[in-house]
Amino acid sequence: MSSDDAQILTTLKVLIIGESGVGKSSLLLRFTDNTFDEDMAATIGVDFKVKQLEINDNRVKLAIWDTAGQERFRTLTPGYYRGAQGAILVYDVCNRQSFRQLDRWISELDTFSTKTDPIKMLVGNKIDQKDSREITYDEGDRFARKHSMLFIEASARTCEGVQVAFKELVEKIIETPSLWDKTEASIRPTDNDHSDDAPAGYMEDNNLLLNITSEPTPTRSKVLGKNSVKRKHDTEDEQDSNVVDSNTKKKKQNERVKLDLCQGREMKTSNRSSLFSNNPTIPEIDEKHVETANEEIFGSASSLDKMPVHPHIIGCLKQKFNINRLTNVQEKSIPAILTGEDVIIKSQTGSGKTLAYVIPIIHRIQSIEPLVRRETGPIAIVLVPTKELVQQTYEVFQKVLTSFVRIVCSPLVGGSNRNHEKKRLRRGLNILISTPGRLTDHIENTQSLSFKNIQFLIFDEADKMLDMGFADAIKKIIETITKHNDDNDKHFQRVLLSATPTSALTNFVDINLNKNSLHIDISEEFNDESAITVPKTLTQMFMIVPSKLRFVTLIAFLLKILQANKKNEAKILLFLATNELVRFHYDLLNTILNGEKDDDEDEQGDLQFGHLLDQPIKLLKLQGDMTHHERTSVFNEFGKLTQGILLCTNVAARGLDLPSVTWILQYHPTSPIDYIHRIGRTARLGSIGCSLIFLLPNEAEYVATLQDKYKMSLKNISPDDVLETLMFSCNKLKQHFETRTVVPRTAEQCASSLHHHFEEYVNGSGERTEEARQAYLSFIRYYASFAREWKYLFHVKNLHRGHVAKSFGLRELPDESNNHNIKERTGTFASSKIKRKIKSKEDETIDPLDEPLPEPIKSETKSIFDRLPLSNNPKFRPRYRNFSHISEFGSGLEVSTKSHKKKDKVGEFLEKKRERNTSKRLFGRKNVK
Repeated sequence: MSSDDAQILTTLKVLIIGESGVGKSSLLLRFTDNTFDEDMAATIGVDFKVKQLEINDNRVKLAIWDTAGQERFRTLTPGYYRGAQGAILVYDVCNRQSFRQLDRWISELDTFSTKTDPIKMLVGNKIDQKDSREITYDEGDRFARKHSMLFIEASARTCEGVQVAFKELVEKIIETPSLWDKTEASIRPTDNDHSDDAPAGYMEDNNLLLNITSEPTPTRSKVLGKNSVKRKHDTEDEQDSNVVDSNTKKKKQNERVKLDLCQGREMKTSNRSSLFSNNPTIPEIDEKHVETANEEIFGSASSLDKMPVHPHIIGCLKQKFNINRLTNVQEKSIPAILTGEDVIIKSQTGSGKTLAYVIPIIHRIQSIEPLVRRETGPIAIVLVPTKELVQQTYEVFQKVLTSFVRIVCSPLVGGSNRNHEKKRLRRGLNILISTPGRLTDHIENTQSLSFKNIQFLIFDEADKMLDMGFADAIKKIIETITKHNDDNDKHFQRVLLSATPTSALTNFVDINLNKNSLHIDISEEFNDESAITVPKTLTQMFMIVPSKLRFVTLIAFLLKILQANKKNEAKILLFLATNELVRFHYDLLNTILNGEKDDDEDEQGDLQFGHLLDQPIKLLKLQGDMTHHERTSVFNEFGKLTQGILLCTNVAARGLDLPSVTWILQYHPTSPIDYIHRIGRTARLGSIGCSLIFLLPNEAEYVATLQDKYKMSLKNISPDDVLETLMFSCNKLKQHFETRTVVPRTAEQCASSLHHHFEEYVNGSGERTEEARQAYLSFIRYYASFAREWKYLFHVKNLHRGHVAKSFGLRELPDESNNHNIKERTGTFASSKIKRKIKSKEDETIDPLDEPLPEPIKSETKSIFDRLPLSNNPKFRPRYRNFSHISEFGSGLEVSTKSHKKKDKVGEFLEKKRERNTSKRLFGRKNVK
């Protein structure tokens, strides 16, 4: 033993790890030899250097290990990390990808290190290249603080920060006695430790403890039938023991596969695809500064007291609604409606349009002479598109009518008892609030319904009613009222309201309203479809997430909202595409967030996750196939909550005034018009609200459409930042194996562990797997049902079916051969063919389909009228599905290919029967043949 070695306090092993090309070898040479090579070659395998440092009057020997960052050298990983007391993690400040990969390097260090909590130093290299810098100092500092690491920025070229980085790391290791032992300084490798197969550099210093023993080359064993290690000193008994231990090794290998899945890495032996591999590249979208068309919500401070309406109405507004001033649209609309002329009102959602027509209608009805009573019959009809909006409008009328009890108001909706509604109509009603379909039904079947005294006809959310196919019903209602008023030589006033006027609505106005109608347009651009106003207090955001990461990102964002809300006042609307998707995600969120499971749930194994929230949150669902009573109950219950999540379809997108909604999450995107109405459920009447839409990488152009055509300003949210929220729940996402429990330590590990639990839960029973399969098929049908004008954004052929299936927790791709109407509609539905049949096998997994997605298909935006006439088509044109019949009220399974001949004959028969009954009453039974 030399005198120099005798004075060495200890020998420390320090690693330099990071992606290839970040400058690890340059930092090492600058520290040990004070040299820098501009043309440094890439490291092959493992290299190391030795240097002694003086730390607090003590000499410390450093064995500094450097290895390649390429994937093909990962076989050296276990031995490379063994026995290391410290590590320097290097990233390139000019390369963001190298910064993003730090989580994986930290994961490997924590997994393979044999030391408890080795000291870690984060080094940002190449700070001399200031013009190319992508990672700021603050970003690196936040990352280091999050992972409890030392941090410094350096430059191997200029030597700035290099010596300091190594010295501070060694000082921290010396301050942690549990990481090192003085006896290690006297340990020497024996001659038997040296192998001819050892990598270059292993024999350069006999006084250095390398912490790696080289293994003999595996040979083919005829006895074992597989690769095994044979040593000269192995006896036959020892070879037999290798056979006995094969089961134990197999268990450990399977456990290692599970651990790698938890840590977000993909193993060849695994039959499940990794969550973070083979995802499409997320395009970079510039956040354009768009001048959004905003309108002032409130008018002048004294507008309410100056309004020319009955004093009882003003008193009711102050007491029942707590209103002291009118909104801008109310201030301008009420005087216009009081004139009796037809009025067209365009204003943003949440601006108070309902009271804008309720106040003048009640004022004019109460002033009619002789006084209006129940027996007078209907005077005003209000048409709205949905049952929920009927109920909401009815409640507004009822509050204002508390001062005028002689005026009777009643709702008419489908799903309620028709006989009860007929009784109310016979007793007498003055204000009818109904959907177009239900009122048409009463016109045809209720003889006591009279329109001779009608003075007001209101179309609320008129564009939505036309989109839902109510055009014929509205036409019939107008014709019936016009016929009764012409007989009495009376005129009735028409009021039309909408937040998003379209060309179809403009045509409807030209036909059914007077040419001299008064236009109330707060933005003063009624004829421009793109001029759509949004509240100033609304913050709009978007997030581009690959299919496989969508569900875990949704969970992470919900946790982010709820954790940031310390006052327990977060009310969230989560919009989903179809009824099946609402049911599927409702059960999952209840399980994951609140831990609510079935009574027969297995109490062992990985299914015991959930309870990610310390305090459970109320979850409700609202969908089109619910009964009227169920939907009303959900609507009222959510309105009373101070915190909760409502999962809904587009049934809740129009007109509903849900109090204090703070967040709108659009998990499944829809057309820009529906997007605008969805975000209108928050930031109402000047309150603060936020919205976020989830998009796939192939849907990124949707943002440009909102920015350029509709003048929307949206902020980009990174999914990586959202997934960091899962770190707060890492202890609840641990996985239990046969020999140990694994707790995820990085965001990627947490996301992989959460998705692993998600898959285990979905595939834990046949019923849940079938629900996931039906939800997947429903999503594919929904995606194929987009109108031709939106195909350039939402094309079903752009979906990676395997990745989509994984987002539903499925491990096998469902068979779509019997899935109705999933084919892409180009001219006729039946003209498109499925090029490839998908066969479902018991051993089929998502892995064969886990490949990069091809370039998105760009569809030309053609008009529906560009189709050639039938006589010019040489091929037979079979019948095709009418996609306009798909709405949020159905599951996407309705097919409109049935013949209507039978229905027409029945209608003709009933019409003749009604005519004969009328004739009998007028002329007597004997005079009617």
